[in-house]
Amino acid sequence: MARKYRLLVRMSGVALCLPILMQFLNVRKLFTVVTPYRVIKPPEENWHEYIRWASRILSRKVPVLKRKKCLVASLLVYRFLLMYGYDAVATIGCRLVNGQVKSHAWVCLNGQSFTGKPEKSEPFVELLGFSDADMLGRNC
Repeated sequence: MARKYRLLVRMSGVALCLPILMQFLNVRKLFTVVTPYRVIKPPEENWHEYIRWASRILSRKVPVLKRKKCLVASLLVYRFLLMYGYDAVATIGCRLVNGQVKSHAWVCLNGQSFTGKPEKSEPFVELLGFSDADMLGRNC
């Protein structure tokens, strides 16, 4: 149980830094900066579910994360999934809605949506994809 809360504290520290970094770095640099330099063995088999849990708590409770929520959440989840050795892919896409360009960011794990991938009825054109191997445009 204590591990779960330590993860929450670690993720909150990174989450508070992300909006500051977003002021100075472009998207490619952001993903480069958040990519961990080493992999840690997950303490439990379903550790990715604790990462999802912590990210949901932070996105609801930390006011600074409300703006650009999907990008901050994707950066955060992407970092921690990679750090614990999961094969995560972060994607940024856009679409045209009533003459305005709307963008969205999401993370996939093992080919499945991990954070808020848009519905199939509202498809986004995938612009950038980030994975540990830097495979661009990889679908989930």
